[in-house]
Amino acid sequence: MKERNIEERHVERVIESPTETVEVRFSRQASFGNVNGRRLLVIYQASGSMTEVVTTFWINEDGLRKYGFTRI
Repeated sequence: MKERNIEERHVERVIESPTETVEVRFSRQASFGNVNGRRLLVIYQASGSMTEVVTTFWINEDGLRKYGFTRI
């Protein structure tokens, strides 16, 4: 996350209050939200009370559409 200039609090905010969430491969969730005028994508796996972040990165509208998001 450090290399991508993404703060942990932003990742937590997207997971807790996403603009939209879709299911992706391997029963993982992909959520995105707006952070400081940019779109942040977080892919994670939730199991009970634990959430494991697989990856997170900044993404544009075309990228979000490829993941299946519709509320862009």
